[in-house]
Amino acid sequence: MRWLLLIFCLTHTSLRADIDASIEKGVHFLIENQNEDGSWGSAKKTKGITIYAPIPGAHHAFRMASTCLALSGLVAHEKECPEASESIENAEAWLFKNHEAVRRATGESLYNVWAHSYGLRAFTDLYLRDRKNQERYLKAAQCHYDSLLKYELLGGGWSYYNVGQELGGLSTKSPSGSNNSFLTATALSAIFYTRAHLPISINEKQLSLSYKSLLRQRLPDGSFLYGEYMRSRPRVPANRPAGSLARTPAAQNALLSHAPNSVKPEELDEWISRFIERHGFLANAKKRPLPHESPFQISGYYYYYGHFYVSEVMRFLPMEKIKIYMPPLVEILIKAQEKNGSWWDFPLYDYHQAYGTGYALQALANYKKEDSEY
Repeated sequence: MRWLLLIFCLTHTSLRADIDASIEKGVHFLIENQNEDGSWGSAKKTKGITIYAPIPGAHHAFRMASTCLALSGLVAHEKECPEASESIENAEAWLFKNHEAVRRATGESLYNVWAHSYGLRAFTDLYLRDRKNQERYLKAAQCHYDSLLKYELLGGGWSYYNVGQELGGLSTKSPSGSNNSFLTATALSAIFYTRAHLPISINEKQLSLSYKSLLRQRLPDGSFLYGEYMRSRPRVPANRPAGSLARTPAAQNALLSHAPNSVKPEELDEWISRFIERHGFLANAKKRPLPHESPFQISGYYYYYGHFYVSEVMRFLPMEKIKIYMPPLVEILIKAQEKNGSWWDFPLYDYHQAYGTGYALQALANYKKEDSEY
């Protein structure tokens, strides 16, 4: 199948204008659809279908995470789209007013881990953007790292639910359940991203515990378990390569960000190629309203998540490989953009367009950093 990618590259040698136009549309969507208070998203549009989200804590977490992703997407393109500056300032003001209010929603609901992870990244991006007020960004980033530490599972890693199977399904103050590989990868990637730019205080022992929990979930074929509780069922559809298409790049990015030799170059190469060649499995799940209803138990909300982390882990490839894989990945993102300029993959109340657009804009920014010619 590699020859198909090569043909694609030879016939799509100049995507710069399309990329810039797509970015401009995405930026304008976020500007025009920002809430009056500076945030993005709301709990209003249920369409009669909802996922478990106990009020109000789950929605505090959803709005925080969505706002952080949208904000990071705008910051990534502020230089070429200076009209985004006002929206960035408004979002920043909302974050400083509300970010410390994010908590676990209930004993078993830990959606706040998403908010702390992307909060770390957003405050790091603001830190890098503003050289005058770095102390306040550093303090906010430390706050979210400390929160991640607080909600780290006893065995390492993170989950969005705190249900300890070994305790008969009971919730505990210090989460005791089984971690999810993708949320562990998300949190670790955010921590490593922040550590590379900010002098935050890190608990290396606990960080190592979570890192090892991610390693335990790596299967011989390069897939990652949906959660560590599935270690006795490694071949259920969700754990097979197609089911792991979006999880594996995120996990590889977390591992490589900490230890450069933790993923073999040929394995990384294989999985990015597989992400493109088997992209139809992700596309099949996109916009389906029920989680895990598509083949290989893929949920729609993995779509732009996967694209973002593929764009992150690509930096560990040599440039000759990047030039092969970047054009088809960019082309997929451009074609997937909605007419209103947004990107979305799962009807999550009214947060989906903000987080999807944030993911996509950051992915396009990563590709523009890698090479100026497509």
